[in-house]
Amino acid sequence: MSDEQEALEGGSYEVLRERLAKQAEVLAEKAGRLNERRQDVFGGSELAIAGTTRVRTENNCVPRDIVQVGGRLLFGFNVVLHLREPTAADVFSVHALSESADGFELDHGDAPGLLDHPDFLRELEELYRYYKKARLIQLRMTETGYLLAIFQIGETVEDVRVFHWSVAPDGKIAYLGNRGERHHVFPPSHDFAWTAITRDDHVAGRYPHVNVDGALFVETLHGDLTIKVEDSTESGEGVYREPVEHQDQTLDDAEIAWAKVGGLYLLRVLPYRETETRYLVFDTRTHRVTRIDAIGEACLRLPEDQGIIFPGGYYLQSGDTKIFEGDSAGLELKRAIRSPNGEDVLYVFHRREDGLYKLLPYNLIRKEVQNPIPCHGYSLFEDGKMVCFRVVGDEPVRVHPMQVWQTPFSSVEHADRAAPAEGGYLTKIGNAELVRGISDAYTVRRLATPETPSRQGFEDLIAACNRTLDTYHWLGHADVSNLGETLHGLRQTAELVIDEFEKVETIRGRAASALKDARETQTELLRTLRPQEWKAVGKYMEALTALRKRRGHLITLRELRYMDLAALTALEEEATERFEQISRAAVEFLLDPASLAPLKKRIEEVLAKIEAADKGAALKELEAEVTSIGDGLDVLSEVVGGLQVEDATARTQILERIGEVYAQLNRVRASLANRKREVLTREGRAEFSAQFALLGQAVQSALARCETPEQCDEQLSRLMVQLEELEARFGELEEFVGDLATKREEIYEAFGGKKQLLLDERQRRAGTLVTAAERILEGVGRRARTFADADALNAWFASDAMVLKLRDLVERLQELGDSVHAEELASKLKTARQDALRTLRDKQDLFEDGDSIIKLGRHRFGVNTQALELTIVPRGEGLAFHLTGSDFYQLIDDPRLVEMKDLWDQPLISESPHVYRGELLAATILFRAERDGTVGALHEAVREGRLAALVRGEAQQRYDEGYDRGVHDSDATRILEKLLAMESTAGLLRFPPQPRALACLFWAACKDDRLRGRLQRVGASLGRLSRTFGRSAAVSELEAEIESALGRFVEAEQLGRDPRHAPAEGEVTLASRYLAAELMREALRFTTSAEAVELKDALWHDLEKKNARRLLEDELKSADVDLVDRLSLARAWIEAFLSRGSDSMAGPDAARREELAPSLEEAATLLVTEGLIARETSAALGTVQLDGLLGQHPRVEGGAMTLRLDELLERLDRFVHHHMPRYRAYRELRHQLAEREKRKLRLGELMPRVLSSFVRNRLIDEVYLPMIGDNLAKQIGTAGADARTDRMGLLLLISPPGYGKTTLMEYIASQLGLVFVKVNGPSLGHAVTSIDPAEAPNATARQEVDKINLALEMGNNVMLYLDDIQHTHPELLQKFISLCDGQRRIEGVWNGETRTYDLRGKRFCVIMAGNPYTESGDKFQIPDMLANRADTYNLGDILEGKGEQFALSYVENALTSNPTLGPIATRSLDDVHRFVKMAQGSGDEVASSAFEHDWSAVESQEAVSVLQKLLQVQAVLSRVNAEYIRSASMEDDYRTEPPFKLQGSYRNMNKLAEKVVSAMNDEELERLLDDHYRGESQTLTTGAEQNLLKLAEMRGRLSAEQKARWDEIKREYKRLKTMGGGEDDPVTRVTGTLSGLGRQLDEINRSIRDVAERIVPDADYELE
Repeated sequence: MSDEQEALEGGSYEVLRERLAKQAEVLAEKAGRLNERRQDVFGGSELAIAGTTRVRTENNCVPRDIVQVGGRLLFGFNVVLHLREPTAADVFSVHALSESADGFELDHGDAPGLLDHPDFLRELEELYRYYKKARLIQLRMTETGYLLAIFQIGETVEDVRVFHWSVAPDGKIAYLGNRGERHHVFPPSHDFAWTAITRDDHVAGRYPHVNVDGALFVETLHGDLTIKVEDSTESGEGVYREPVEHQDQTLDDAEIAWAKVGGLYLLRVLPYRETETRYLVFDTRTHRVTRIDAIGEACLRLPEDQGIIFPGGYYLQSGDTKIFEGDSAGLELKRAIRSPNGEDVLYVFHRREDGLYKLLPYNLIRKEVQNPIPCHGYSLFEDGKMVCFRVVGDEPVRVHPMQVWQTPFSSVEHADRAAPAEGGYLTKIGNAELVRGISDAYTVRRLATPETPSRQGFEDLIAACNRTLDTYHWLGHADVSNLGETLHGLRQTAELVIDEFEKVETIRGRAASALKDARETQTELLRTLRPQEWKAVGKYMEALTALRKRRGHLITLRELRYMDLAALTALEEEATERFEQISRAAVEFLLDPASLAPLKKRIEEVLAKIEAADKGAALKELEAEVTSIGDGLDVLSEVVGGLQVEDATARTQILERIGEVYAQLNRVRASLANRKREVLTREGRAEFSAQFALLGQAVQSALARCETPEQCDEQLSRLMVQLEELEARFGELEEFVGDLATKREEIYEAFGGKKQLLLDERQRRAGTLVTAAERILEGVGRRARTFADADALNAWFASDAMVLKLRDLVERLQELGDSVHAEELASKLKTARQDALRTLRDKQDLFEDGDSIIKLGRHRFGVNTQALELTIVPRGEGLAFHLTGSDFYQLIDDPRLVEMKDLWDQPLISESPHVYRGELLAATILFRAERDGTVGALHEAVREGRLAALVRGEAQQRYDEGYDRGVHDSDATRILEKLLAMESTAGLLRFPPQPRALACLFWAACKDDRLRGRLQRVGASLGRLSRTFGRSAAVSELEAEIESALGRFVEAEQLGRDPRHAPAEGEVTLASRYLAAELMREALRFTTSAEAVELKDALWHDLEKKNARRLLEDELKSADVDLVDRLSLARAWIEAFLSRGSDSMAGPDAARREELAPSLEEAATLLVTEGLIARETSAALGTVQLDGLLGQHPRVEGGAMTLRLDELLERLDRFVHHHMPRYRAYRELRHQLAEREKRKLRLGELMPRVLSSFVRNRLIDEVYLPMIGDNLAKQIGTAGADARTDRMGLLLLISPPGYGKTTLMEYIASQLGLVFVKVNGPSLGHAVTSIDPAEAPNATARQEVDKINLALEMGNNVMLYLDDIQHTHPELLQKFISLCDGQRRIEGVWNGETRTYDLRGKRFCVIMAGNPYTESGDKFQIPDMLANRADTYNLGDILEGKGEQFALSYVENALTSNPTLGPIATRSLDDVHRFVKMAQGSGDEVASSAFEHDWSAVESQEAVSVLQKLLQVQAVLSRVNAEYIRSASMEDDYRTEPPFKLQGSYRNMNKLAEKVVSAMNDEELERLLDDHYRGESQTLTTGAEQNLLKLAEMRGRLSAEQKARWDEIKREYKRLKTMGGGEDDPVTRVTGTLSGLGRQLDEINRSIRDVAERIVPDADYELE
């Protein structure tokens, strides 16, 4: 550990203060040197006496005043002449000041127009004639050019007559008269306003006071004027106090006013019935109060708010104050004169009574007033000389001594003439600025060395450092001694001092508080110790124990830092002395044999209490009492053993008696321990049970309150505290330890499980919100691209419900703690807006005919507006995957789809060839009403006219079923009305005939009488319940039970054996519902349609006529024929009967047979079950024709539809419960297959996504887009009749990394609507030479090859982009040669099959991009045959005549990276160009009206400043880029220096732009560039040094040392190149060396020839 660290450990505060003082001295020294340099540059003079002279007058007189008029001095005198009246020559004299080698002289001079004007002479004569006591009291030259001579003509100085002259700038003087009183005015005595105290400022209380601005509190009660800094009326203590004359005054008797000047409060207080006003200054920094009554005469603020000045002295904000000796009463402020250099101010105070002037020269730098200059007249000359005189006595004399001073208070004109010539850094800053800066530096120095350190003082120091550093930008310059560095160090030290000061003050406060408490406690203790009154030994024991503890406590206090050890020692001595006194008194008391008897008795009483105690709390009190007795006995033993007792026998007796008491006390302790163990064990069991049960309840309650994982942790921590308390209380009892451990584990498991559940729930909710937000984002992006106006787009983003909902989801994700997804969604929303704005600008600038045509240069291209989607479409005999906008088709081989072939052509779930959408909507509403028992509500809606609204609302909720508003909801309303009307009369005939027949057959054939009876009883009961309270859930249970029984019946009777009787899909369910409805009727009578009865009766009637009825009846009742056969037999007879017809049937035979055909099954069942069950015939069912329908469907012919209730309900029931679930399964299967294929094809990677930072700059508009348009015109063709048919070609982009090749092409693909298939060259690598995925060496390479084949498979509307081809094998690139020529063919592999792709006439383009170097640093070469077919462009190079656009592109691309320029770029790129024009300083003015947006002056200045710095950065990067390209294009054999591989790309520009701020200076900008390229060079490893040196050479920032190193590197590089070969190839090295020598000899030969030719031009020299 260093000495400094040890010092900090021992006294950091003192060390820091010493460091601060040293730094302050350094600052003062630097400021002093700077001030000297300033004076050398700008000139300056100190206030000093330059000489003396005298003025001689003809008469004895008393000089009164002096003033300078036109370069002459006018003296005024008061003379007493007893024989005549004074004349002008007696009162005034004019002199000229001259300077020679011998000193100064005042010669008589002349001032025409001053004393010779007749009017003046006359009026002066009259003055002395009429006013015998007239006397001259003052001469003045006003600032407005008037000369005043003021004469007192009365008893007071206010009674005056003022003679006045006008003095022109050229010195011409004109007398104006003796009524110039209006010009004789003085400036205000105070340049601030006083604020009077009102009753609102009074604060009542025990010690009331007046609130002064909340900073201090004043009162004049209780006999003194008190100033407090705390708003407490409970105490009358303050920081200042002085007596007042009258004690009995109230709060509002005194007149109080205040003013705030910086950190000073000025108080004006006039106590009750006093005549002298008191003026006080309160310093808020030091809480010091100073009484300065001179403030009442005059008081002014010092410049730069440095403090105040008054006639008797000054008070600075730093707390420095000075009061000058001498009488300052009656002095008034006459004027304040500031020196031209701004460093000095001369305050002139004047007293009219005796004409005394007090001149106070104040220096802003030193912040001090030099010694005041008292005089009776002064005059300042233009060059700063000042003449003044002082009257020593009242006796008139003829010779009057004068002083000539050299002052800095020259005229402005004189200072201008003496101003320094242009040049030097100080002249750039300016003298006034330097003065203020040096002054503030001295202020910091004074604050750093306070007399009384305080926290406020150090905070003021830090604030002063910050203010100074922020105000003066030049402080860090070397020409000003780098004051900024010293100020930074001072600030840092002051911050450390504050931290340490707080520690010291806290420790000191704690030590003082502890000492105060110790003193008070000891005083109170000693006050109660009166051994002369004690009659029992217990008193002595208690006193000695207390004193011992007190002494121990005092010894402990010594360890506190900053403790007042002297005071502590005094307390120790006092306690020790009193301990010895009481010890001696105790020994004397113990000499009495009966002295310990009370103590023994007390011990016996304690023992009795112990035996009687049955609670732990009582035992604790007794234990404390036993301990107290023991401590007292210990002290007694020590006291007796330590004191010198003359009688040894007496001492022995005392100790023996004490020993007996000890023995008795030990017995009591043993009894106490046993009793305590017994009681605590008994109480512990009961208390533990209660506490343990309470803990369990607390656990349950805490679990119920936990709604977040954080609350789980919080509640668990709280319960663990309770458990720890239980363990602490019952840990001594072994029987409870196991229960506590088990409970701990249970609590941990319970809260761990609950926390996990809450975490899972939170993640689920967050996932749901993210999914919803992503869906909304897709809609936002689509909707945003439809706007045609930027204002409308911004308004939509500000107010649309989708956007607001998205922002709400982001906030909810933040509340759930998922800040990652919240930030991602917010970023995507912002990106969507930026993309929409960019798209809008593109539409306005590039697109034609809406969105269908885009113009790239001179070519117009069609735009594909169809989004890339994977669809499933019919193709041939099956279904196929299809990518929209392309030629990609792939048949789907899935047997599940084949099973659902009948659904392929059904577009909607709600409609099929047999079901109309309107029917479905009406039927589902009716089904739900029947299920819920709310059919009556539908009838009521019909009556009230609300049915249409009800249906419309249902259709809106089921938007996925494709109901057209106003069409299908209208049709459904009409259908539902008819259905309700039919249903209300049809009764149970609403069920179709087949289910009713099945139910009747079941009931008639059921042989389980117990089942029938139970079902009938339950049905009857539920019927009564439904008629009373409505349908209940028990009805559904009954239907389910009947359905189960029906299923068993169908299986048992083998009804499926005959397909004609096998129940159709859903018939069993309908039959169970029908049977339940029959059972719930009051009387069980199966409802039979009239058509079925009619058909049965007609059959019997016909058979009777043919005598065949009995035979059929016998067969139907035969026990040998099973149920299925009987039913088949009956059906056969009825079918035969219907097919032939009968005369007994009413109406036309064919029509009637068609009407009766649906009742065939019911009639057959009626024949079979006749006589077995009770029936009820109903003719309520009929067919209804519904006209005026609006929908289109095969069932709707000419707007009409035929409705039959039972048929419709059966058909729709089957559709809802069977067809629709099957269709949903079909759609789900399609979705699964499509999603799987999307993942396989990786469609998300094929969508061009333009970076949000992309800027379509002038380089892209004017250079790249036309260039790329020319190429694409050959590859994909243009729009219009002049499009090329011979499509061919390749676009090859070469540039260093970071120039936006990929971004640019992705943008173009996005604008053209092309599928962007990007193939990553590094993933392919050099090992891939074929486009067969099976030959790829790894998974990533196989994936990239699959992309190539997918692009070929799509064939149309595709941009195949091969990126970073320098990392691929040339053999792979050769595969694209035939694709890029007129053949447009290429071999590929798709799904393992080889294919030849013919892309002639297809909208297919190939783009390749690469860098000059491979990953190994070697130069990259593209195959020649492919290069011949390519249009090759280097994006990093400057095209001829496009230098301005290329340079500007750096700035334009970096706009979004800079926080200042980003908002401007998103609003208007044209405004950015205008700002760039201003930043370039081209000389052309840019009017504010030329901007599209109203930018404030601050925004404009900041934008221009940032752009100026970005232009500097761009200039450097352009040079770096040019050098990189030059170096990359050079053959290694011709290099003279190492290759340059640092880059100046757009990516580098963006990295730098994000760190550029307007406040940077040039040096900081250069350092930013240094740091950036230092980091960039780290990837070059061994080449870092040489590249950085080359960069420094390019930037002109090579130091001498760096230049020498760079020259050395180049020489060594050339030497190694000359030698050639490696160190292990000596032959090559020798050959290279010899070759180098040969070249050097050739150079020598050429040099000699050149010299010889210059000497003899015609000679022919040949050197051998």
